[in-house]
Amino acid sequence: MITLIGLCLLFMTLLHWVIKPLEVLLTPFLELQFIGGVGLLLLVWIFATSTEQKPRV
Repeated sequence: MITLIGLCLLFMTLLHWVIKPLEVLLTPFLELQFIGGVGLLLLVWIFATSTEQKPRV
């Protein structure tokens, strides 16, 4: 019984110290919070291209 309690405490410690920081790091990517920045970069890239046409050979 004491071994079971020890294993439960070890598991909860791993959840707290390993998986919780991973969750904090991955949450913005999983919630797609970076889509606005990608859209802004895409708009800048589109409007920054040159508009003059090259002559066809």
